[in-house]
Amino acid sequence: MTINKVGLAIAAAVSVTALAGCPTTNLPPGTGAGTAPVSGRITFNGGNPGQALPLGLKKFDGSAWQKLSHTTTTDNNGNYSFTGSDITAGRYQVFYDDQGSVVTDPTVNTVGIFNSTGADVTSAASASIGFDVGWAFSPSITPNATFSVGTSTFGFAANSNAPGAEYQIAVADSAKSVKWSSAWASTTSFSWNGKEGSETNTPTGAARPAGAHFYLVKFRKTGTTFGGDGFYGQTKWVPFNLAL
Repeated sequence: MTINKVGLAIAAAVSVTALAGCPTTNLPPGTGAGTAPVSGRITFNGGNPGQALPLGLKKFDGSAWQKLSHTTTTDNNGNYSFTGSDITAGRYQVFYDDQGSVVTDPTVNTVGIFNSTGADVTSAASASIGFDVGWAFSPSITPNATFSVGTSTFGFAANSNAPGAEYQIAVADSAKSVKWSSAWASTTSFSWNGKEGSETNTPTGAARPAGAHFYLVKFRKTGTTFGGDGFYGQTKWVPFNLAL
Protein backbone atom coordinates (compact mmCIF):
# COMPACT_ATOMS: atom_id res chain seq x y z
CA MET A 1 0.00 0.00 0.00
CA THR A 2 1.43 3.39 -0.97
CA ILE A 3 1.24 6.13 1.64
CA ASN A 4 0.24 9.15 -0.37
CA LYS A 5 2.00 12.46 -0.79
CA VAL A 6 2.75 13.46 2.78
CA GLY A 7 5.72 11.27 3.62
CA LEU A 8 5.96 8.39 5.98
CA ALA A 9 3.02 7.34 8.11
CA ILE A 10 2.66 4.40 10.38
CA ALA A 11 0.30 2.49 12.56
CA ALA A 12 1.50 -0.22 14.86
CA ALA A 13 -0.69 -3.19 15.68
CA VAL A 14 0.11 -5.97 18.10
CA SER A 15 0.55 -9.55 16.95
CA VAL A 16 -2.97 -10.11 18.24
CA THR A 17 -5.83 -7.70 17.56
CA ALA A 18 -5.66 -4.53 19.66
CA LEU A 19 -7.02 -1.00 19.68
CA ALA A 20 -4.79 2.02 19.31
CA GLY A 21 -2.64 2.60 22.35
CA CYS A 22 -3.65 -0.69 24.00
CA PRO A 23 -0.55 -2.94 24.10
CA THR A 24 -0.65 -6.61 25.04
CA THR A 25 1.78 -7.23 27.89
CA ASN A 26 0.95 -10.69 29.25
CA LEU A 27 2.45 -13.04 26.70
CA PRO A 28 3.13 -16.75 27.30
CA PRO A 29 6.43 -17.77 28.90
CA GLY A 30 9.07 -18.41 26.28
CA THR A 31 8.24 -15.30 24.27
CA GLY A 32 9.79 -12.88 26.70
CA ALA A 33 12.93 -10.78 26.99
CA GLY A 34 16.06 -12.26 25.46
CA THR A 35 14.87 -12.84 21.89
CA ALA A 36 12.56 -9.94 20.94
CA PRO A 37 11.57 -8.21 24.15
CA VAL A 38 9.60 -5.53 22.26
CA SER A 39 7.87 -6.29 18.97
CA GLY A 40 4.70 -5.73 16.97
CA ARG A 41 3.39 -4.90 13.56
CA ILE A 42 3.07 -1.51 11.87
CA THR A 43 -0.02 -0.85 9.76
CA PHE A 44 -1.47 2.06 7.84
CA ASN A 45 -5.23 2.39 8.46
CA GLY A 46 -5.29 -1.29 9.34
CA GLY A 47 -3.28 -2.48 6.32
CA ASN A 48 0.33 -3.04 5.38
CA PRO A 49 2.38 0.16 5.08
CA GLY A 50 4.06 -1.19 1.94
CA GLN A 51 7.45 0.26 2.88
CA ALA A 52 10.04 0.16 5.65
CA LEU A 53 9.29 2.59 8.47
CA PRO A 54 11.67 3.81 11.21
CA LEU A 55 10.83 3.39 14.90
CA GLY A 56 12.43 4.42 18.16
CA LEU A 57 12.20 3.18 21.74
CA LYS A 58 11.72 4.86 25.13
CA LYS A 59 12.04 3.50 28.65
CA PHE A 60 10.58 4.81 31.91
CA ASP A 61 13.37 5.51 34.42
CA GLY A 62 11.05 5.89 37.40
CA SER A 63 10.36 9.58 36.90
CA ALA A 64 10.41 10.29 33.16
CA TRP A 65 10.48 8.63 29.73
CA GLN A 66 13.98 8.48 28.27
CA LYS A 67 14.65 8.09 24.56
CA LEU A 68 17.01 5.16 24.02
CA SER A 69 19.59 4.74 21.27
CA HIS A 70 17.69 1.72 19.94
CA THR A 71 16.14 2.13 16.50
CA THR A 72 14.66 -0.33 14.05
CA THR A 73 12.69 -0.43 10.82
CA THR A 74 9.73 -2.52 9.80
CA ASP A 75 9.51 -4.83 6.85
CA ASN A 76 7.04 -3.90 4.10
CA ASN A 77 4.30 -5.78 5.95
CA GLY A 78 4.90 -3.68 9.04
CA ASN A 79 6.51 -6.28 11.29
CA TYR A 80 9.22 -5.02 13.65
CA SER A 81 11.18 -6.02 16.73
CA PHE A 82 13.62 -4.44 19.15
CA THR A 83 16.24 -6.87 20.43
CA GLY A 84 19.28 -6.71 22.65
CA SER A 85 20.37 -7.99 26.04
CA ASP A 86 20.28 -4.42 27.35
CA ILE A 87 16.49 -4.27 26.87
CA THR A 88 15.89 -5.45 30.40
CA ALA A 89 12.77 -5.62 32.55
CA GLY A 90 10.94 -2.31 32.63
CA ARG A 91 8.28 -0.21 30.97
CA TYR A 92 8.72 0.78 27.31
CA GLN A 93 7.12 2.85 24.56
CA VAL A 94 7.57 2.52 20.81
CA PHE A 95 7.37 5.74 18.82
CA TYR A 96 7.37 7.12 15.29
CA ASP A 97 8.53 10.67 14.59
CA ASP A 98 8.61 12.28 11.14
CA GLN A 99 11.23 14.79 12.37
CA GLY A 100 9.14 17.87 11.65
CA SER A 101 7.82 17.17 8.17
CA VAL A 102 5.60 19.86 6.67
CA VAL A 103 2.34 19.18 4.85
CA THR A 104 2.28 20.69 1.38
CA ASP A 105 -0.66 18.77 -0.06
CA PRO A 106 -4.28 19.05 1.12
CA THR A 107 -4.57 15.24 1.19
CA VAL A 108 -3.45 14.99 4.81
CA ASN A 109 -3.79 11.36 5.89
CA THR A 110 -1.15 10.64 8.52
CA VAL A 111 0.17 11.74 11.87
CA GLY A 112 3.66 13.14 12.25
CA ILE A 113 4.30 11.63 15.70
CA PHE A 114 2.75 8.73 17.59
CA ASN A 115 3.99 7.36 20.92
CA SER A 116 2.43 4.18 22.24
CA THR A 117 1.03 3.60 25.68
CA GLY A 118 3.68 2.15 27.98
CA ALA A 119 4.02 -1.64 28.12
CA ASP A 120 5.95 -3.87 30.53
CA VAL A 121 8.79 -6.26 29.74
CA THR A 122 9.40 -8.91 32.40
CA SER A 123 11.57 -12.02 32.63
CA ALA A 124 8.59 -14.08 31.47
CA ALA A 125 6.77 -11.76 29.11
CA SER A 126 7.72 -9.54 26.20
CA ALA A 127 5.84 -6.37 25.21
CA SER A 128 3.83 -6.36 22.01
CA ILE A 129 2.93 -2.73 21.43
CA GLY A 130 0.25 -1.47 19.10
CA PHE A 131 -1.15 1.80 17.81
CA ASP A 132 -2.53 3.03 14.48
CA VAL A 133 -1.52 6.42 13.18
CA GLY A 134 -3.35 6.65 9.90
CA TRP A 135 -5.35 9.87 10.25
CA ALA A 136 -7.20 11.72 7.52
CA PHE A 137 -7.70 14.69 9.82
CA SER A 138 -9.32 16.83 7.09
CA PRO A 139 -8.34 20.28 8.41
CA SER A 140 -10.58 23.28 7.86
CA ILE A 141 -7.43 25.38 7.42
CA THR A 142 -5.73 23.46 4.62
CA PRO A 143 -2.01 23.87 3.78
CA ASN A 144 -1.22 27.47 2.80
CA ALA A 145 -4.82 28.63 3.40
CA THR A 146 -5.65 31.82 5.33
CA PHE A 147 -6.82 31.96 8.93
CA SER A 148 -8.77 35.18 9.50
CA VAL A 149 -8.91 36.30 13.14
CA GLY A 150 -12.51 36.68 14.29
CA THR A 151 -13.87 34.54 11.44
CA SER A 152 -11.91 31.32 11.00
CA THR A 153 -11.61 28.29 13.26
CA PHE A 154 -9.19 25.38 13.37
CA GLY A 155 -11.41 22.37 12.69
CA PHE A 156 -10.49 18.76 11.95
CA ALA A 157 -11.75 15.19 12.05
CA ALA A 158 -11.19 13.15 15.22
CA ASN A 159 -8.49 10.50 15.12
CA SER A 160 -10.43 7.22 15.01
CA ASN A 161 -7.17 5.35 15.65
CA ALA A 162 -6.76 7.05 19.02
CA PRO A 163 -10.06 6.38 20.82
CA GLY A 164 -10.54 8.34 24.01
CA ALA A 165 -8.27 11.17 22.87
CA GLU A 166 -8.40 14.87 23.62
CA TYR A 167 -6.86 17.54 21.41
CA GLN A 168 -4.89 20.75 21.36
CA ILE A 169 -4.00 23.27 18.62
CA ALA A 170 -0.46 24.68 18.59
CA VAL A 171 0.39 27.70 16.40
CA ALA A 172 4.01 28.52 15.60
CA ASP A 173 5.89 31.26 13.82
CA SER A 174 7.76 30.71 10.55
CA ALA A 175 10.66 29.16 12.53
CA LYS A 176 8.25 26.63 14.14
CA SER A 177 8.54 28.23 17.58
CA VAL A 178 5.15 27.75 19.26
CA LYS A 179 3.44 31.04 20.12
CA TRP A 180 -0.02 29.83 21.13
CA SER A 181 -1.50 26.55 22.31
CA SER A 182 -5.14 25.92 23.14
CA ALA A 183 -6.47 24.25 26.25
CA TRP A 184 -6.84 20.47 25.92
CA ALA A 185 -10.38 19.38 25.07
CA SER A 186 -12.35 16.60 23.41
CA THR A 187 -13.67 19.06 20.83
CA THR A 188 -12.43 19.12 17.23
CA SER A 189 -12.92 22.83 16.61
CA PHE A 190 -10.92 25.66 18.18
CA SER A 191 -11.19 29.44 17.89
CA TRP A 192 -8.18 31.76 18.23
CA ASN A 193 -8.00 35.51 18.79
CA GLY A 194 -4.56 35.86 17.19
CA LYS A 195 -2.70 36.49 20.47
CA GLU A 196 0.11 34.59 22.17
CA GLY A 197 -0.41 32.34 25.18
CA SER A 198 0.00 28.80 26.50
CA GLU A 199 -2.75 26.19 26.99
CA THR A 200 -5.56 28.75 26.94
CA ASN A 201 -8.46 29.43 24.59
CA THR A 202 -8.42 33.14 25.49
CA PRO A 203 -4.76 34.19 25.27
CA THR A 204 -3.88 37.73 26.36
CA GLY A 205 -0.31 38.00 25.11
CA ALA A 206 1.11 39.98 22.22
CA ALA A 207 -0.88 39.95 19.00
CA ARG A 208 0.75 37.87 16.30
CA PRO A 209 1.72 39.74 13.11
CA ALA A 210 0.00 38.84 9.87
CA GLY A 211 1.85 36.48 7.56
CA ALA A 212 3.33 33.01 7.42
CA HIS A 213 2.72 30.64 10.34
CA PHE A 214 2.46 26.92 11.05
CA TYR A 215 0.03 24.90 13.14
CA LEU A 216 -0.47 21.31 14.19
CA VAL A 217 -3.02 19.27 16.12
CA LYS A 218 -1.82 17.36 19.18
CA PHE A 219 -3.68 14.46 20.79
CA ARG A 220 -3.29 12.50 24.00
CA LYS A 221 -5.21 9.85 25.89
CA THR A 222 -7.71 11.64 28.12
CA GLY A 223 -6.53 11.71 31.72
CA THR A 224 -2.84 11.48 30.82
CA THR A 225 -0.15 14.02 29.96
CA PHE A 226 1.45 14.66 26.58
CA GLY A 227 4.78 12.89 26.98
CA GLY A 228 3.50 10.58 29.71
CA ASP A 229 2.48 6.94 29.91
CA GLY A 230 -0.65 7.16 27.76
CA PHE A 231 -0.60 7.26 23.97
CA TYR A 232 0.00 10.68 22.44
CA GLY A 233 1.05 12.30 19.18
CA GLN A 234 0.38 15.03 16.66
CA THR A 235 -0.14 15.84 13.01
CA LYS A 236 2.56 17.09 10.71
CA TRP A 237 3.16 20.84 10.55
CA VAL A 238 0.62 22.65 8.39
CA PRO A 239 1.68 26.01 6.89
CA PHE A 240 -0.94 28.79 6.85
CA ASN A 241 -1.23 32.56 6.49
CA LEU A 242 -2.57 34.69 9.33
CA ALA A 243 -4.86 37.59 8.41
CA LEU A 244 -5.80 40.18 11.04
